[in-house]
Formats: sequence, structure tokens, C-alpha cells
Amino acid sequence: MSERIAVPASPSLLNNNLCAFHEKLLYCHSNQAISLNTVTPSEFVTVKTHVSISAGASFLHVQLLQNTTAITLQEGDKAIIQQASLMQIQQNCVVVLATSVGIQVWDLATQQQLYCWDVHPKCQGISPASLCRGLALLQVEDAGCLLCVGGDTGTIHTFDTSDMSRIQHNYDITHHSAPIAALTAEQAASSGTLASSDDNGTLTVFHAKSFCAFQVVHSWEGHGVPCVSIAIKSSTLIGAFYDGSVRMHSLVDGLVRTELQAHSRLLAAMAVHPTRNMFATASEDATLAVWMLSEDQSQARPLLSACWNNAVLTGIAFTGPASNSIAAAAYDTDEIAVWAFG
Repeated sequence: MSERIAVPASPSLLNNNLCAFHEKLLYCHSNQAISLNTVTPSEFVTVKTHVSISAGASFLHVQLLQNTTAITLQEGDKAIIQQASLMQIQQNCVVVLATSVGIQVWDLATQQQLYCWDVHPKCQGISPASLCRGLALLQVEDAGCLLCVGGDTGTIHTFDTSDMSRIQHNYDITHHSAPIAALTAEQAASSGTLASSDDNGTLTVFHAKSFCAFQVVHSWEGHGVPCVSIAIKSSTLIGAFYDGSVRMHSLVDGLVRTELQAHSRLLAAMAVHPTRNMFATASEDATLAVWMLSEDQSQARPLLSACWNNAVLTGIAFTGPASNSIAAAAYDTDEIAVWAFG
């Protein structure tokens, strides 16, 4: 059985359209980012958090933790949010938005826009295909943090966040030829390991020697099936593909350790547990699963399998005080479902 959380608007039909950070969940609805605040494992309070970007002078309306702030931006073209994420950069928790025209970074209270960057700042008309997608925070040894953002040209844009009062564009990685689908970074302090996937299914692992020096460590060529989500767990890169398959790649020797058919079709999202050796997947076939990895991460077995009847799942995230629940978002619904798995 699952608990249901009422939400003010349906999640958009986007891959990986749900994220969690401590007691918060965040998802996208068209030109809005909506945040929910979880209070206890069995009690959830909906906090109406709207990040809206409208046509004309772009209007950003944010409500976080029941505090409402309205901000007007001068952009001139309608922007659609492609991904929203809550991140902790140094000691600051921020809201990061990847949109169809660039990125925006806001403080958690949404009282201050910390940064705004346009993909094509000189263009009067922005093509709907010109967008940012894929967000990751990379710890670079002896240097600080880079915010990494994928682009539809295959470029990975990096931004120096060493000084939160002066975030600035840093360096572009131009390894991929297909649009970036997802990014992830190893969470170990100063590891410098960044991984990327694209719409052709190619996966690449980079090591950042410095802010402007990225070395390709591993690369697995794709075959036309998008890799919609990736995550690093210890010495393994997990890749979730649109055809329902999940592959585990060794970051030590570069070999594919195992492949499993997690869903029958259209895998839409994946999340890894912040502390335990497990991950979760969700599919547009209305099913979700929590997987337990073996000690050597060469195998995975299902710990939880559930079906949200008639739902087109778009996002999944571990949530709750000990991340012992799994939350799922679905397109064209007015609620988020939460399952406890112990």
C-alpha cells in the first residue's frame, strides 16, 4: 500500500522528474518547480512552492516553507523547466533550474537569485530544441565545487561555485555528439569524478584534474537507445536505459558487470539511496522497483516491486527521515505516491 500526497499541479512528462533533499521533494510542472515538505514518515504537508517562468517578461513566483516571494525577470521568451534540483553547495542549500534557455540558481529562501545564465544570450528567438538538461555538483580536488549542466548540443557546461556571491561560467566539455541526457558526480569529497550520458546511449566518465582539465577515464559507446539516468555507487556506474534495461559498469576496469531488464519498456527515472547499497527505478509502464546491490555490486535483486495502476511514472526518489520510503511522480496526476520498504 502507498500513501498519497496531494499536489497542486501534475508533474510534466519529463525523465527524472522528481528529486529529494532531506525533508523536501521537488518536481517540474511545465514552467513551474513545485516543492513538497515532508514532516514525518506517515504525515506529509504540501508546501506550495512555485517557480514560474511565463511569456513576455519572465515571471518567477516562488513559495518555499510557506513563505511567498514574487520575482520578475527580464527574458522576453517563454522558458520551460527541463529539470529542477535541490543542491547543497558548500554550506548553502540552493534551488537549481535547468530550462529551455539556460540555468538559474536561487537561494533556498528564494529571496535572492544567485545566478542566471542563458544558452544563447544574443538570440532574439530561442529554438525549443536549445535547452539544458542534466545537473550535477562536482567536487574538484583542492579547487572547490563545479556546477555541471548538460546541453542539447552534447556540451557539458561547468560553473565555478567557489564564491556563491560570484558564480561564473567556467569551462565547456565537448566530448559528446548527441544531446546530454543525464549527469552525475561521485559524492566522495574532492573525488573529481563526473559521469555523463546522452540520447545515443553513450556513457562517459571524466576525472577533473582542475577546473579546466578533464580527462576521459572510461567511455561506453551507445547504440541509439538513450541512457536517461546515471548514478555512481561506490566503484560502479549504474546506467538506466529507455528500453527498460539497467547496466552496471565498473569504474575500476571499465567492464560491464551485469545487465538486468528492470522494466518492460520506457524506463523514465532512477535514484540511488544516499547511504545504503540500493537503487530504485521507475517506468512509464506504471511499475517501480527498489533494487539491492550485492556486496561486490555485480548483481542486483528486487527488494520492492510496485504498480501504480494507469500511471505514467516520470520520477522517483528516496525520502523520509532515513530515506526508507520511495516516492514516485506520475504525469497527469494530482498526487505523489509514497511506499515504505523498511
